[in-house]
Amino acid sequence: MSFARTALFLVVLCSTVFAVDLKVDATFNAAFSSNDRVMDVHLLGDGRMLVSGAYCVNSSSPCTPFVIRLNANGTLDNSFSVPITGSTSSSWNSNEVSSIRPLAGGKFLITGDFKVGNDFTNYARINADGSIDATMQLASLGSSFGNRIIEPTPEGKFIVCAGRTINGENYNTAHRMNSDGTPDASFRVTFFVGGYCSDVQPLQDGKILLAASTWSWDPDQKPLHRLNSDGSKDMSFNGQPAERSYVEGLTLLPDGKIMVSNGTSGNNYKPAKRLLANGALDLEIPLCSGSIFLPMPDGSTYVGGCKRWQYYFGNPIQLSKVYADGSVDQKLDNIVFENHTNGTTSGFRDAGNGKLYVYGAFQGVSGNYTKRKLVRLEPNTTPKRAKYDFDGDGRSDLVVYRPSNGYWYLNQSSEGIRYFYWGFPTDKVAAGHFDNDGKTDIAVYRDGTNSTWHAWSSQLNDWRYINIGTAGDKPMTGDFDDLGPYIEDQAVRGVRNGVAKWFIREGMYVGNPTSQPYEYTLAGELPSDKPVVSDFSGDSRDEFGYFQNGYWYTYDYRGYAPPQTFQWGIAGDIPVPGDYDGDRQDDYAIFRPSTGVWWIARSSLGTLAVQFGNSTDIPVPADYDGDGKQDIAIYRNGEWWQYLSSTGNFRVENWGTATDKPVQAQTHQ
Repeated sequence: MSFARTALFLVVLCSTVFAVDLKVDATFNAAFSSNDRVMDVHLLGDGRMLVSGAYCVNSSSPCTPFVIRLNANGTLDNSFSVPITGSTSSSWNSNEVSSIRPLAGGKFLITGDFKVGNDFTNYARINADGSIDATMQLASLGSSFGNRIIEPTPEGKFIVCAGRTINGENYNTAHRMNSDGTPDASFRVTFFVGGYCSDVQPLQDGKILLAASTWSWDPDQKPLHRLNSDGSKDMSFNGQPAERSYVEGLTLLPDGKIMVSNGTSGNNYKPAKRLLANGALDLEIPLCSGSIFLPMPDGSTYVGGCKRWQYYFGNPIQLSKVYADGSVDQKLDNIVFENHTNGTTSGFRDAGNGKLYVYGAFQGVSGNYTKRKLVRLEPNTTPKRAKYDFDGDGRSDLVVYRPSNGYWYLNQSSEGIRYFYWGFPTDKVAAGHFDNDGKTDIAVYRDGTNSTWHAWSSQLNDWRYINIGTAGDKPMTGDFDDLGPYIEDQAVRGVRNGVAKWFIREGMYVGNPTSQPYEYTLAGELPSDKPVVSDFSGDSRDEFGYFQNGYWYTYDYRGYAPPQTFQWGIAGDIPVPGDYDGDRQDDYAIFRPSTGVWWIARSSLGTLAVQFGNSTDIPVPADYDGDGKQDIAIYRNGEWWQYLSSTGNFRVENWGTATDKPVQAQTHQ
């Protein structure tokens, strides 16, 4: 039999450029309590940042507004102090600093609800050291100032998103202040009748974008306008959003275009829209409805609220990336910002080098409650966790189960040889991660009226069982929900009344052995089809499905990603999916026993075909060299033949006998 490598087929299946996944940067440690709020972040350019919000003991006590300066690692810079206090109001959100805007000369405008000395105000100007600039007249703008929006203009004045009475006259919708805080009577909005301002955005040419909403008794009016420098309506701007609708997230893009989300009262659907500079519609993004937009240098935009496909009806992904053509990045991991009581995400900031700040009132990030309120995300280039790694060193081990005596024989790459009695001759091999210690756990699946998963936890030094399925079912493991700690979920695939069905239990409930599974019936699946589990979308969640005569049909457990159909292989092939090119996205791959050829549709590097094995060999692909790529490998009568991706060479090791069951083959044996 030949193990010579064939010529590579120069076929690239997909040229899509995927974004790099993000993960929490553990080196950034901003300290906030579970009740605090972070409302705004301004990056200073030297790694430090100004942060505003409110310190809160609980939801019934007055909060303390703050503006602080943090060092690059998130620790507090005690050399900076802003002398503001809060009122004695017991309202949870009555005291806060909601925004920070940079001004000329190293100064900053802060807005919100706070006191300077004994004076309550909605804004103040602070110097670079945090002291109050006494040359700015302070004022309370009244209860209608609900959004606390004041934006500096290029000429040094301020547009206030609220009406005001000036010299006994009502200045409707929005007004302007001079640089010293006094009202500027030369600016007036007269065309917008009733209603209220919801956002403003000054432009470099002196004009102003105004977002305004109407009350039910007001005349029909559009929600987005451009104003001339005196507040009159710029008639050359024709805001596309329709009358009686509203816009959120008003964001100016670097090329002069405009991003908003646009909805109507009583309708939760508010699709994101990109407008041309004149207000005409450039692109609608129906998959996104968030009100937070952060444009990036590559033309993409981070959005706080998207779904990946049309028919997903759950909560939107809280951090999504949208490309210039309006497509949503399918690969970016779903980072969950835990929104408990009053928990929200307020905004994003570009930290450079692919990093991103996220801030708000969230309680934790993807189950990590030590990271909250303000976190820094960084590119996640960590290779995927190696499967069948029993000693936790990042390399897959040689492990066989011997049905004749019920023993497991482990040849571990770091911890050496180990033997373990665990199982009966009729048990099915069902190893997986069941305790989040980074090591694969020994496990078998035992048939019965109520079939049982029996796993040995190396972390607990104890065993646990999991009831799922019935006699004849096929056990499969995968990370279907990706909720915090890496504990694999349990799945069985079997036949009920002639119909193929899947039953899935989330690994987080592994401590409850009798928890009921979720049941799924996949369209078109036949009992004779081969079950598959793998992360084909690259979002760190496994899909499950089946291989039928060369076609792959897969489904996302939580419905985040659309069902996929992919043609790769022919009838009689053995599906052997995995990440063969190290891009954190699993590839469609088959081993063809009739020819001994592996055909791999690599998501980043194109098609690879390698002759490695023959018709009687058992495919056992895994990451044996620890480079983050799955290696081609076969098991033959106790010999492990491995084609190592790190060197391009093959290695042969003896471990096992002809009748042993190699653990790497548990998904297709």
